[in-house]
Amino acid sequence: MRVSLNPDRAKARAKLRQVLTFYNIADHYRDMLKASGFEPEVNAVQEAFRAGGFKAAQELITDAYMDRLPVVPATSAGEIKERLQPFLEAGVDRLIIPYVPSTEDVLGDAKRFIEAWKNNK
Repeated sequence: MRVSLNPDRAKARAKLRQVLTFYNIADHYRDMLKASGFEPEVNAVQEAFRAGGFKAAQELITDAYMDRLPVVPATSAGEIKERLQPFLEAGVDRLIIPYVPSTEDVLGDAKRFIEAWKNNK
């Protein structure tokens, strides 16, 4: 479950959109997404990539598509924890949460995330 944190949700979404574009064009992940029921979306992203490159493909990772995938573009750590709660309630006892920095200050961004996570802000 990849997560990104920024007071501006659009910035959190933008960084996750980059990651999701890669997943939609890389062979193994592409196949996994198609098998998970996202074949029309993946095909559209792949076609855009072939025709116009990464940026064109990235434009097809819409908010609606993103919201159906295991990613959380959040404005607070509390929101992330809230979105993860159903998995815990379903019995998941180990959840890997890769953090995707939403700013160019990657190290500072990651440190802010860790602090927010500890303080649930």
